[in-house]
Amino acid sequence: MRLILRISLILVTIAYPFIIYIGLHHLNARVLAIFLLGIAAMRWYSPAPQMGPKWLWVCILLLIALWVLLFEHSAALKIYPVLVNLSFFVLFSWSIFHPPTVIEQLARLTQPNLPEAGVEYTRKVTKIWALFFILNGGAACITGIWTSDEVWMIYNGLVAYILMGLLFSIEYAVRLVLRRKYA
Repeated sequence: MRLILRISLILVTIAYPFIIYIGLHHLNARVLAIFLLGIAAMRWYSPAPQMGPKWLWVCILLLIALWVLLFEHSAALKIYPVLVNLSFFVLFSWSIFHPPTVIEQLARLTQPNLPEAGVEYTRKVTKIWALFFILNGGAACITGIWTSDEVWMIYNGLVAYILMGLLFSIEYAVRLVLRRKYA
């Protein structure tokens, strides 16, 4: 059951822009708010490790759902990707000023005795990801406010994931080169 919940949460999170897009065109906004409450419950009960405090993600979902339920303002549903990116930006930025950084913590999972050069590298990578999250959140905001539902869905459901994958791939390639160089 825990595995099913974990996989479901991952799939719903990835599919969020598509679900909202389809829902905006075929359902009442309040039905989508109830869907958000379901995601909040999944996040709360999920055994999966999460970046940042679990309560933060649940609160974001609850606030959006409450806004939609009270005011039936469906545009609020498109703010979730903005808030997720903003939350990641805050989390990564906070860790820069209050080490260890998020990336250093992740690196230490596989390399507990991370050398000082590795710590400095992870600090730089954390800064790059923080920049990415603020830019991606800005793009999510722009697409949510000033573009069509289709453009919002394509950016937040496809382009943003491609950009994340590209950044991760580039960083991974750089890391492999640096490991060989300093090994």
